[in-house]
Amino acid sequence: MALRRLCGFSDGELMRSDCKPCSRLMRQTAGIFSVGGAFGFWILCRLHYGPRITNPRSLRWAACGAIAWSSASALLVRLFSPECEPQNIAAYDKNRGKAEPFAIPLRKEAVLQGRETMREALNVLRLIRTLGV
Repeated sequence: MALRRLCGFSDGELMRSDCKPCSRLMRQTAGIFSVGGAFGFWILCRLHYGPRITNPRSLRWAACGAIAWSSASALLVRLFSPECEPQNIAAYDKNRGKAEPFAIPLRKEAVLQGRETMREALNVLRLIRTLGV
C-alpha cells in the first residue's frame, strides 16, 4: 500500500533489522496525533462557540479531532514511510503471537490456494457478523 515506489522514492531494498516495524510505527503515530487532535479540536470548539460551550459539545469535538487526526496520520505513515513498504512488512512486521482486537488475519498464501481462500473468507464474514459491522 505504500506509495513510495510509485512516486519514485524507493528502490525496493530491505530496511535495517533494528528499525521499528510498520504496525508499531503506525500505532505510536496514531496515539500521539490523537492527543494533539483532541486538544486542537477542543480549542477550536472553545473559539467557535464561546460562552455557549457545553461539556458534551466540547467532548464531542475533542473525540472527532482525536479520531480524525489519528486516522489521517496513520494513513500517511502507511503510505509514505519506508518501514511500510511491502518487502519490509513481509520481512519484519510479525504479529509475534499477540492477537490485535480488530485485526483480520489474512495470509498471502491463502490467495493461491482455493480451500484456504474460502476458509479465510468465511472467517472474515464470521468476524464481521460478530462485530455487528
